[in-house]
Amino acid sequence: MSQANPTGRNALVEKLRERDCEYCTDGTLVEGTYKDNEAVVCDECDTPALQLW
Repeated sequence: MSQANPTGRNALVEKLRERDCEYCTDGTLVEGTYKDNEAVVCDECDTPALQLW
């Protein structure tokens, strides 16, 4: 999913991916799903930072 100049939805995901979670101390944001929607979620606490539908 890595692009030189991502736009739209991909740009949002790229900006958030691999950042630290704001809701827990050990988590990192990864691409995944939340309530059956594409999302960027914490790999530790599963809190979504971004949900796309």
